[in-house]
Amino acid sequence: MSVAEIRMSVRVRPTKPGDPCAVTTDPRTGALALATGDVFQYPSSVVVGSDQDLAYDALCAPLVRHALTGYDCTLVAYGQTGSGKTHTMFGPPGCLVEARVRQWHEESSSSSSSDAPRDWGVFPRAVLELMRTPGVRSIRASAVEVYHENVFDLMNARAQLSLGSSRTKFGRRVFGAAESGSDDVAARGGLGGVHPSCCTCHKCFALQEVENKRMRQEREATRIRMTASRTSRRSSSDVRETLQNQNVRETFATVGETSVPLDTPESLARFARSVEATRTSKSHNLNDRSSRSHCLVRVRAKTASGTFVNVTFVDLAGSERVARTGATGDKAHEARAINASLSALGRVVKMLAEIHTNHGRRASSQTTTTRHKHVPYRDAALTMLLRDAFGGGSVTSVVINVAGEPRHLDETACSLRFGERMCSVRNAPTRVLGDVNENAHHRGVGSPKKIAASSAKRDAKIAALQTALKAATAELDALALRGDAGGFVPGGPVTEVRSLKRGMEKLHVLDAEIAELRVRLAEAEGEIRTPSDTNKSRDAKDAEETRKISSLRVALATSSNRAEVLRGVVERQKTIKAIWAEPSVPYARKAAEVRQIRSELEMEEA
Repeated sequence: MSVAEIRMSVRVRPTKPGDPCAVTTDPRTGALALATGDVFQYPSSVVVGSDQDLAYDALCAPLVRHALTGYDCTLVAYGQTGSGKTHTMFGPPGCLVEARVRQWHEESSSSSSSDAPRDWGVFPRAVLELMRTPGVRSIRASAVEVYHENVFDLMNARAQLSLGSSRTKFGRRVFGAAESGSDDVAARGGLGGVHPSCCTCHKCFALQEVENKRMRQEREATRIRMTASRTSRRSSSDVRETLQNQNVRETFATVGETSVPLDTPESLARFARSVEATRTSKSHNLNDRSSRSHCLVRVRAKTASGTFVNVTFVDLAGSERVARTGATGDKAHEARAINASLSALGRVVKMLAEIHTNHGRRASSQTTTTRHKHVPYRDAALTMLLRDAFGGGSVTSVVINVAGEPRHLDETACSLRFGERMCSVRNAPTRVLGDVNENAHHRGVGSPKKIAASSAKRDAKIAALQTALKAATAELDALALRGDAGGFVPGGPVTEVRSLKRGMEKLHVLDAEIAELRVRLAEAEGEIRTPSDTNKSRDAKDAEETRKISSLRVALATSSNRAEVLRGVVERQKTIKAIWAEPSVPYARKAAEVRQIRSELEMEEA
């Protein structure tokens, strides 16, 4: 299979013992057949059951091998709610704990040990494989979530991140908050006067009209250049390639997300557990652990040859029908936001598939006319973040998670049809090779001149990053002295300021308590799943652990409710301009730039 093709796989969640399964697999061809008679033959691999070793070998191992050769890689988990996407990516609840790592280390002395803890998902297994690979160093990871069209840093107390490209910033800077007439949930959640791109207020509409006028002028200029190119007898394929390069290479990324070093299996378990605990999730009729946001985990490492290893793991929130999940209130709003972003992804995939199909038809008929089609990446924050994964420069693999029960047959067929459309999408991945001189330097071989040149190049890059960090930090300090850092307003009402300070202190204590309870709950769930004695003491121990888990869940629910109420009070107090000021947009951008430069410097110095 070419690296330009999106590798499609299917994982079928097993049914309960004795229940019928509406999804069957042909062992000879690997085709999937549904009880409705529909047959899907596109999957390159089908995984049935809960065996995580088998799932990793089939779904993720080929992608890691591509990443080690210099390709940017992306693994996406797609499917309905409760179909096992988070189980595939991370594993079952309670498996990402130090107790499971200790048990795995103890089993490593025996001949039956595996390459990873038994229940771990593809993400931690991929990082463990990178740790075992000779020459791979300085592994770092970051995690963000897309919630109501806003992007939050899961490693930095869910701080909101800016999202944009080299041309524009995600969101529009307007005076004042979003207008009350807007019916968009994300528009009501704008921070610091920055409205998301999906806001429908009057001011954003006016700014959008100005932007549309500018884009029309750019398209007209492009048309004139194309006409001039055709007069000089450039082929239509060259023109099409120019247009695609102008569009494909515009990538979107978050700025200033926090990256965490991963140097041991224990640090990996803590990172994955923190992602799982911080990410927004709730329960409904179909899933006790329903993710209410899209989660993207980026892993970056550097090899001895100077090649960067970049792998992105995307755990999409599941599509759902509110009538079946029973979601009400905030859960219903979250479900609508999830379905809207997945619909935007569907439109992107549909347009990319049409472009590839039309390109094939023109090539077969030798037609010289071509027309550039707009791919709506900017319709949602999710599609902006997945710009490289679909139609970009990444080697992409997609796992369609489906449920085998007959009652989920409609959703299963819908997910499989979506995967069928993805098969027509083509990427343009680029392999980035390392520096031969740097490779010789790290191996200690080669001529002294090459080793010295590689060392000088690395020192120059570190010096440049240090200079940039020093300059950015000085600019950030200057903005803080100017009062752009936000915080308590000097001279504000003493009583209100004191009340807000007490509320923030209590909220900080509650958040720390909730984090500790989550860690203890995960450890307890991991202990009860760890095999132990096979006698009566095991039953007694399991009963004790069950009571402990129940009490921890009650304590966690109580603390979470208290924190939610207190957080609402604190957020309302922060809207009073006389006592609290939000950081300005220039300060937030500069702080994100400082974090990004510091992360790059740490990777180079490692």
